[in-house]
Amino acid sequence: MSKLKIRTCTGRQSTLFPGVLLIVIGLALVLQQYIVLPGNSADRKPFLIPASTAFTEYRNSHSQPPADHLIYINTPQDLDHVRSGLSGHYILNADLNLTGYHGDLNLDWLPIGDEDHPFTGTLEGRGHSISGMTIVTLDNNAGLFGSLHGASITNLKLDAVSVHGQQHVGALAGSAYSSLIKNISAAGNVIGVSKIGDIAGETDRETRLTNCTSRVRIDHSSGQRSSTSSRWLTVNAT
Repeated sequence: MSKLKIRTCTGRQSTLFPGVLLIVIGLALVLQQYIVLPGNSADRKPFLIPASTAFTEYRNSHSQPPADHLIYINTPQDLDHVRSGLSGHYILNADLNLTGYHGDLNLDWLPIGDEDHPFTGTLEGRGHSISGMTIVTLDNNAGLFGSLHGASITNLKLDAVSVHGQQHVGALAGSAYSSLIKNISAAGNVIGVSKIGDIAGETDRETRLTNCTSRVRIDHSSGQRSSTSSRWLTVNAT
């Protein structure tokens, strides 16, 4: 069998059979089509993902939490416990009526998260509704969520809500930063002093509100109405 002598990058001369060389070249041509990504638990067993088409699909699919990390919300108590896991991934599994619901502090609904400890997780509403939520507080950041940072809230209905606060007041969130708010509808009343909105009281430019509708009455005295009300949403404030 013929042999082929090659010189390596270190200057050493090696002998390689042509058949083996063809196999090496073939493997190189195949592997160059792949992006090597770290494995989820084994450093020496990385994923091989086709660079041309599959990387984007891989990234998008892995932006969603694994199924075993999802927490299902079936009762008002389940929803109340979200405040104990502000970075969790939740799915609303039923319509919830918060009328007359009092949490551990025997108060009206206490907003989930605040400026210092915002909600950073995800809530997928699956088209279900949360109704009868009442908030009366002298604090800022009043809403179902007090404050959202890098969160995602999607496919949720808020019906017959009544939110009374000071600054940063909205049906869904008092404030929302770098967050996704998509397919949200709200109906009820929102009352505050400044930075008041129907869906969210205050948002930044990195927050996206998509396909949101509102039938919220907004009342404020000498207050500043939130841009979320006029820029993205149609508000019936009669």
